[in-house]
Amino acid sequence: LLNTPLAKARLRRLWSLSEVRICADGGADRLLKAEGSFVPDVLLGDFDSVATATLEHYRQLGVEIRDLSHDQNSTDLQKALAAARECGCEHIIIAGEFAGIAGRLDHLFGILNALHINSDLQIAVVGDDCQIFMLSPGEHHMLVLDLFPMPHCGLVPLGTPCRSISTTG
Repeated sequence: LLNTPLAKARLRRLWSLSEVRICADGGADRLLKAEGSFVPDVLLGDFDSVATATLEHYRQLGVEIRDLSHDQNSTDLQKALAAARECGCEHIIIAGEFAGIAGRLDHLFGILNALHINSDLQIAVVGDDCQIFMLSPGEHHMLVLDLFPMPHCGLVPLGTPCRSISTTG
């Protein structure tokens, strides 16, 4: 769970689909405020944005707390993806708005970079109004969660030109 807005209904739906639940830093504050009964498996990050009271709340509930403040060379999302990998996760949902929230376009690029670094995993970034997938060359079948009323699909090549593409559905 990212430290960005996400509708409560979307959070509940994504939570129900998950087996391992990881909160990145201030995402724990958002989780506690939105759904106080939800308890993550892991709470990690450099802890520059999570409230101390939230850390203590989850610590008392037995949540694994990983203070990774010594690592300033990776983002909290990258740390969360490393933890998901350690747990054996191959299909990952990153929950939270990501399209330049509060003017922070750098966060969007950070997310795209994290997807690129972890391109061997199947990762979907899911917000309230869109999803992102990083696709390698080849054929892909994507499950688009029944969350969106918008019937559109945008495909953006990054790094190399796309010479051929087709979509159905």
